[in-house]
Amino acid sequence: MVKSEMKLVIFSLFLLLIGVESLKNGYPVIEGGGSPDYGESAECGSEDSNSADNFCNDICTNVGGKSGDCCLGSCFCFDLPDEQKTVEVMDRTKEYCEFVE
Repeated sequence: MVKSEMKLVIFSLFLLLIGVESLKNGYPVIEGGGSPDYGESAECGSEDSNSADNFCNDICTNVGGKSGDCCLGSCFCFDLPDEQKTVEVMDRTKEYCEFVE
């Protein structure tokens, strides 16, 4: 009896883990963003990197992300919800932007 109850508990925990929503990082697709390098992501980049990072942080939180920074001329967001579309980029680019956060 104890083994079957333990199996049920483990199975229940497994189902809970499957249902957990994961978050992703990337360049969010923004209608009308028009960055020449990253499709429809929000373009940033100015002489003042603090204002570019603040701009990107605002963009990213508006689309449901935790935060964002200007990376390689476009806004790169952290902890975006799964339903947010992101621009397809090489893994190396994504890893770079995650590293320099």
